[in-house]
Order: sequence, then structure tokens, then C-alpha cells
Amino acid sequence: MIIGTKCQYALRAVFEICRNGSSRVLTIAEISRSQHIPQRYLEAILNQLQKGGLLEAQRGRAGGYRLVREPGKVTLGEVIRLIDGPIRMVSCFDQPGANDCPMSPDCVFLPTWTEVQKSMDRVLDTTTFAQLLEREREKSSRLATDFVI
Repeated sequence: MIIGTKCQYALRAVFEICRNGSSRVLTIAEISRSQHIPQRYLEAILNQLQKGGLLEAQRGRAGGYRLVREPGKVTLGEVIRLIDGPIRMVSCFDQPGANDCPMSPDCVFLPTWTEVQKSMDRVLDTTTFAQLLEREREKSSRLATDFVI
């Protein structure tokens, strides 16, 4: 599974919105500038996230986007599925038993693929944007110059 550019942009856009607080509305231009995402592409992504119920749009001069829920309640898996659909390592998981694989009934790889899929789902479904914000804060504090003698 490869997370495409559109999905990476969506994750970065949601992160930027979270970074700026739940009460602040961010414009497409602000998100684009901060996360280096082309504005026209970003507009379509934000509309998709809004239709999926993750973002709220505010129209008008002071318009923009804000997160509907707190960053601690939004996971990477949720955003990925909203943009790319189901997260599947192998096609066997799309329609179990309905695929044309002749090895399907006795596949020796299936238990491994199942284990990997469960691990991947667990990581993506338990990693919240609040955790990512905390990682960023920790990283910033480690990189801060200390002038104490």
C-alpha cells in the first residue's frame, strides 16, 4: 500500500488546521503556504474532507476551514480512508473468498497478510492528530538552542 500525494496533502492539511487550534478558521491560502500544497489541489481535498464530516467550512471574507472535532478524536486512519478508501495491503482483503486466486482456500501467506493488516490498522487507527502535535512540540523543544552557561 502506498499513500498517494493527495492523501499526504490531506493529512498535512488536517495537521495544519489542528496546529492552529480548533477555534481558528484557516484559509486555503494559509494552509497551502504553510504545508507547500498547491491551492487548487488543496481546495478539492478540503471539500472532500468537509463532505466526509471531518471539516467545517466558513464562508465569506473571514472564511476558511476548521476541524469539527478535537485533534485527539481524529486519527490518521480516518483521514486516509476518507481520501483513499479502504486501507488494504493485498487485494485478498477486498472481497474475501470472492477473488480469483486459486490459492485462496489454502493460502500460506494469508495469515501473515492478516497479521500485517491488523498491525497497520491498529497504528493508523490509534494515532491521533493530538499525538502528532505532541511529537512536533517534543521535537521543537529538543532542537531549541540552550544559551545557559
